Amino acid sequence: MSKILPLIFILSSCGAIGLQELPIIASQIYDFEKNNTLDVTKEFYNTKKFSFIKVNKGSGQSIMTLSTIEGNKYTWLNSLDEKIVTLNGRIIETKGFEKNMLLTTCKSSSGLRDFCDGYYEDQSHVSQTVFFSNPKALIDINSSIQDEEVNSPTIIHNHKIKLAKENFSANLINWKGVNYFWFDPNDDMPIKTIQYTHPMIEAIEIEFYFIYE
Repeated sequence: MSKILPLIFILSSCGAIGLQELPIIASQIYDFEKNNTLDVTKEFYNTKKFSFIKVNKGSGQSIMTLSTIEGNKYTWLNSLDEKIVTLNGRIIETKGFEKNMLLTTCKSSSGLRDFCDGYYEDQSHVSQTVFFSNPKALIDINSSIQDEEVNSPTIIHNHKIKLAKENFSANLINWKGVNYFWFDPNDDMPIKTIQYTHPMIEAIEIEFYFIYE
């Protein structure tokens, strides 16, 4: 592990991290990254003091710790100096990866519970502009959202949840696909995401595990 996590303070009830806990957190992240086939069991989850996500980006897995919360935007960091920002589970920014992205604009046909604000109600038309790195490009993406009731894909929930499917297309580069967002309809909190963030890499899969004081 080349770097230790920077100083982190979470001004939230979601797994607050104290300075004295940083060496423990760094050690846990390092152990996770050495074992990239680790499943998050209830026993594993119950031992954690901080909110985290399990990230599978095709080339390997890592665990990322919740760093900051601003409204519905959650910033996650790991010991590899990688960063993911999610908006209620949807990836809107990545840094430190080989190929990164940043959502620059988003407009939706819905006036209430807008997809652009992090909600997953059925919506017929969403237009987004995304900046991609390596190679640099600014691409317009059109999509539609449909949701359905399903069982939870993780060990945290034992009741019916919602799955939102985003069918997207970027005509300029002939790129299209489907993103998947599992969320709890009781509080809109994300559970799992499978999302394409760059036209030249596989979809990123994220499982969300929130720890409350």
